[in-house]
Amino acid sequence: MTNNNSNIQVIKAKIIAIGSCGSNILVDFIRNKQLRDISYLFVNSKSAGNTLRLLNPSQTLLLDDKSKELGFELNPDLAERAALLAEQEIKTQLADSKLLFILAGMGGATGTGASHIFAKVAKTLKSMTIAIVVEPFDFEDQKRLSIASEGIEKLQKNSDALIVISNTKIQKQFEGIIVSEVWKKANQIIFDIVKTIIDLISKPAFMQIDFSILKKAIRNNKKLFVNSGIGFGKHIGDRAKRAAISALNDSIIDFDFKQTKEVIIIISVKNSFIEENEEIVKTIIEFLESKGARNFEYSVGIYLAPELDENIKVGLIISADENTQNLKLQLDYEIQKEPQVFEEEIQDTKLEQDDDDDFLNPFTADF
Repeated sequence: MTNNNSNIQVIKAKIIAIGSCGSNILVDFIRNKQLRDISYLFVNSKSAGNTLRLLNPSQTLLLDDKSKELGFELNPDLAERAALLAEQEIKTQLADSKLLFILAGMGGATGTGASHIFAKVAKTLKSMTIAIVVEPFDFEDQKRLSIASEGIEKLQKNSDALIVISNTKIQKQFEGIIVSEVWKKANQIIFDIVKTIIDLISKPAFMQIDFSILKKAIRNNKKLFVNSGIGFGKHIGDRAKRAAISALNDSIIDFDFKQTKEVIIIISVKNSFIEENEEIVKTIIEFLESKGARNFEYSVGIYLAPELDENIKVGLIISADENTQNLKLQLDYEIQKEPQVFEEEIQDTKLEQDDDDDFLNPFTADF
């Protein structure tokens, strides 16, 4: 951990959007979310490349599908072969990046077939790779579901962490609201995961988390919990505890806290007070211990965020060793009931939302 308010780690990060689904999500990020200190790469078949024609050529990689019209014909094997043929170009694109996010849809061709090749190349370059993918709905064609499952398994083997988003669980959790709002919430979840990690390596800090700590926490297919929460108000004791509780309890990630091994606590604030830093850490440790977690390690970073004004933000990255070769992180859209000790506080806790952003639908795309 580095204690220097002027020190910013220079860690090159890149988001790789593979296929139409991943590309739509990334376009939404760029248009509305203003992620900084990160580069982008859009990947698709040559026949689908017209959708990327307005982008800088250096930000696109078109895989040769040997076709002018049909793309990879919903055949991930064709996309995999095309990615293998482009392996040298992939290496060139990824060479300078130490942290990679892969965004893709599973169940079609490009995202399913090519994603694990990008992750595999990244591993040879010793880059840390976090894959965030979208599953088909349960009611979709069985063949598509089977293709998605195979693609996820291959990607799992080559990524450091895998986050799988279930369309079906999104639908069940947000039943009764308009479809565009469901998609908007899904995009917000993906963005929050990426931003929590990016902030850790790019923002000015009073007390910084070293990149090596992040690598240790998520390397080698560990299951992850990534979330953040906002505490509102002038009273430092209240806002600190509310932010910590929000980060722990308002998430919709399926995670067994009892298995916690590594915890990274990211406190973002305009003015840092020792008392509230202590309150945040205490609240998080007590929560984890109440869930049965023991012998876990934790690191604390305190980051400068003047834009928060009188509010405070707590980000959490928690990892667990599951001792299995087929781990995957699945976003669970059935929010679990929280411990009685936290219930009253949770009712008053609100998360920051941005209701004015435009939204591109990432789920209706032809993968």
